[in-house]
Amino acid sequence: MDEDMIRATASAAAGVIIRAIGTTAWDAMRDRWSRTLGQGLPDEEAVVADQLDESAEAMTSTDPAEREQRAAELEAEWRGTLRAQLRSDPDLVAAVRELVAADSPTARVGTGPLTQTANVRRGVSIQSGRDTTITSAR
Repeated sequence: MDEDMIRATASAAAGVIIRAIGTTAWDAMRDRWSRTLGQGLPDEEAVVADQLDESAEAMTSTDPAEREQRAAELEAEWRGTLRAQLRSDPDLVAAVRELVAADSPTARVGTGPLTQTANVRRGVSIQSGRDTTITSAR
């Protein structure tokens, strides 16, 4: 298997995992990744689930001011772990790439309209999107 492909896949996967921590999608995503990386072996799935939970706990227990740095550290750890696993089992690359595509933030972006409302008594509120309509309640 091409080393560049393994490196890119591991990097993308690590990013998806870390960005999902603390979101509503975390539990379902953790289960999918555990099944895939555990390769259907219950003991291995449990090990991966524990590792994912440890990462989530590390992120959520980190002081908010240090969270970005901690996320970078955890992402690097996952990148190394995944790269080693993908090297030892090249057949796993396709499955991990599918998970990255399914779990990436762009895969979850809604296509429906979004409405933002701000009630401001004093001061200014600025909200903007692609198509912006401004009305005043004065």
